[in-house]
Amino acid sequence: MSDKIPLATQVGGHLGIHSTADGSLIIKPCLAGEKDFYTLLTSSEHFAHLRPFVPRFLGVLRLEGSVELNDRGEVKSGEVAQIVDEGEKESIVLENLAFPFKRPNIIDIKLGTVLWDPSATPEKRERMEKTARETTSLETGIRLTGFQVWDPTAQTTVMIPKSYGKSIAASELPAGVKRFIPTGSVPPRLLERMIECITHDVRKIRDAVQATEMRMIGGSLLIIWEGDSETLEKAFEAWDARTAKRNDEDEGEEEDEDEDEDEESEDDTGTGDITPGGTTINKPKKLGPPFLVKLIDFAHTRHALGEGPDQGVLLGLKTTLDLLDGRLKEIREAAV
Repeated sequence: MSDKIPLATQVGGHLGIHSTADGSLIIKPCLAGEKDFYTLLTSSEHFAHLRPFVPRFLGVLRLEGSVELNDRGEVKSGEVAQIVDEGEKESIVLENLAFPFKRPNIIDIKLGTVLWDPSATPEKRERMEKTARETTSLETGIRLTGFQVWDPTAQTTVMIPKSYGKSIAASELPAGVKRFIPTGSVPPRLLERMIECITHDVRKIRDAVQATEMRMIGGSLLIIWEGDSETLEKAFEAWDARTAKRNDEDEGEEEDEDEDEDEESEDDTGTGDITPGGTTINKPKKLGPPFLVKLIDFAHTRHALGEGPDQGVLLGLKTTLDLLDGRLKEIREAAV
């Protein structure tokens, strides 16, 4: 139908993901495991540490046009329910994390050393174990699934396909990160700050994963940063202004409400100018965040009570932190 279109900013994951016409929401085929994860995320304290680090879940769309709401009640029947094709039974609706950005640079980093679900057939398990061995997954806990980078000189977005991440060795991962965070596109001082901020958020995600007993198979770390230099600078300026305002405000109820309104419209949560119904397309975009880091893809994530945290995912997050630290050092050395 005309009300949904293929997701233009998809760099990883399976095909079949769409967005609303205005780009604010993502509609993806509903797998039982992912629906269960988002349900547990909102209802169980077991996943409480992860809540700040996942996309906002808006509900489940059903074929007949009815809609299952989350506790916020943000998706109304008859608004986005019409976008489900006749061949789809259910779809989940999520915020489009890339929507607030002007020129989003996006990378999907597949996390973990184990790529097969316990319910997989022996044939699939063998195939996925082979994939882990032959790519960077088993050794490092990550694979660069795909990414896109804005090229200001050519005024176009450069797409790096999945095949690149599958073809490189662990020793080539720094080169991949360098392609995702190139010099020359924005001033070094902005690149340095952006990497420092992303690193800070990855550390927080690592701590959240460390505190959660789960197994996350096929999940990814999604990193987005603003590729337009002027917009990136303005986004950091707005961030600094909001931070200064929060530091100066009293703790009164009125000030807190004002702050919440500001954050919902312009903060670094990735919600941007989202319209839950997906129908408002002429409203100008507000300034988005300078960057964003989230965990995504939870179709094979499960509660693992008594098993401890997922060590393969933790290895992947450590590798990511090491790569970011290495890229930051390269940029600083080049600027001397």
